[in-house]
Amino acid sequence: MSGHHGEKRFLQLAAEYEAQLLDDPGPEATEAGEFTDDLARRQLTAIGRLLFQRRQNPGLRAVFRENLDRAIKRWQLAADGIPSERGLLQYKEDRELYQLFFLPEYAPMWENYLVNEVFKNIFITEEKEEFYRQWVYLLLQFFIGRAQVMAALAAAPGDLPEATVIEIVRLNAREVGHDSMYLQQGLELFAVNAAEEESLQEFCHLLLL
Repeated sequence: MSGHHGEKRFLQLAAEYEAQLLDDPGPEATEAGEFTDDLARRQLTAIGRLLFQRRQNPGLRAVFRENLDRAIKRWQLAADGIPSERGLLQYKEDRELYQLFFLPEYAPMWENYLVNEVFKNIFITEEKEEFYRQWVYLLLQFFIGRAQVMAALAAAPGDLPEATVIEIVRLNAREVGHDSMYLQQGLELFAVNAAEEESLQEFCHLLLL
């Protein structure tokens, strides 16, 4: 697929997939603005599984590993994926802090980051994996990066330097986005063979709420 036609097809498919994520709320959806304990627990369980899976690589850079460990310790995540009540409460507080004080200033940064990753890594050709898998790889990278930023912000509320945020995002792109083996492993954590696309879409819904 070449040039102009390839770009048009990419944009069309991207719009279709985004519409699926936004228009089909799935079983995890709640009333607008409602963030229940059950939803928080499901999110935190998924985040814990992603972080522990990533942490298994002995070759990670020390700073990136420290960023993962900060989130794991702060939310009392366990390798079995079951969050404690105290960790759950802390996660809900940190999520609110992130939404109130980080996103209003840094939302454009996330948008630019995601757009750049889309045009670098998602290509519509016959040889590539299914289109939805490419989107899941991108979202895995985003979810892990967001968790690190949330934990760093909560550890230094009102005093998180912009340079630190940029470095977290840069390291995350390197240690997650450039590791195709990990992205495949992360996807397989949440894929159900008999209904892979549906199960991955449900996972994405869960962490995008």
